[in-house]
Amino acid sequence: GVAIHAAAPDGQLKPKRLAIELRLPGVGPDGGVALVVHPGRAERVLLSATWTDGTTTTEAQPVQLDGLRWQTVAIPATGSAALDQGQLRLRLEDVRDHGEQRPFLIAGASSRSVGTPVPADHLPALPLLLPPAFEAANGWSQFRSALRKLTGRQTDDRQFSFAKAKVLLPFKDQGAKFRTHLREELATLRHIDRLPNGNPDDLPSGHADFINPMAGWPKDGMDDLADFPVLALGWRAQTWGADDDRARRLDNLLGKMLTADKRLRRPAVVPVLILGEIDATSAAERELIDSIWLPQALRLGTFGIPVIDLRSAQSVVGTDQIQRHAAALLADGLRQLDWLMKL
Repeated sequence: GVAIHAAAPDGQLKPKRLAIELRLPGVGPDGGVALVVHPGRAERVLLSATWTDGTTTTEAQPVQLDGLRWQTVAIPATGSAALDQGQLRLRLEDVRDHGEQRPFLIAGASSRSVGTPVPADHLPALPLLLPPAFEAANGWSQFRSALRKLTGRQTDDRQFSFAKAKVLLPFKDQGAKFRTHLREELATLRHIDRLPNGNPDDLPSGHADFINPMAGWPKDGMDDLADFPVLALGWRAQTWGADDDRARRLDNLLGKMLTADKRLRRPAVVPVLILGEIDATSAAERELIDSIWLPQALRLGTFGIPVIDLRSAQSVVGTDQIQRHAAALLADGLRQLDWLMKL
């Protein structure tokens, strides 16, 4: 489990330093952990790491952070042999007060029971894609502000949930195992036993109402959007219209999703763009995704449209493993968005 704690408040009731405690199964006193971290803000270049069982705490280890990006840090379990292994937790904490609380983020870990941990134990494979415009300083805060501005009241409600997303991809009778894996991931994300039928569903990319921003929702795959505040959609390695027309069509579609129309009984939904494939790809397909869809994804990201990047799923071997990894990345991206928007 994960518990987030702030240090004791000062006289103005503001937290002094952000801290997070992680319970990491598999860590041994002669091992440690490789942890994927994002600083969250440019000024955060150093964290303090200690091991604790709630009663005793080890001597602090400095954790250097290198730039405003996802990175892996290796933290040995030095001094933890004397602690209660059943209650062992890793505590990461800011070494100084950063004022406004823009948190550092954790997105994966690999434990060692024996042997010194190294960054290669758990390389970053992060699903949320931020455009270069947000990488210079405090990228997550900028992205969050852009998304909130774009979606207005929809994301002001604390009950709003990216976990309650409908997923549309061009399956065309493919990806049966991926659908199963994704349904399991989404059910876990929502803390329910199973999803209702129809999620994920086929992307009606050729339907006239899907393209026309003035029309109602197509019934194919999109007739139940009143039940979903979020629509995650992507084209895999397929094209959609001519190169000189794709951006306009995409902008019209996303604008349509963000606009409610009571006359047409069309709800507003927050769109999320899915980048990448769900199964093993050829070099030509990977090139198509990078040349056609990556520029669009980075462009849309600057407006606040979230992009979940599945391309790192291709790093594993075997179609089934790629499909499992892609489903996990998609669910993790929605989980991260849900957390970020509630900060």
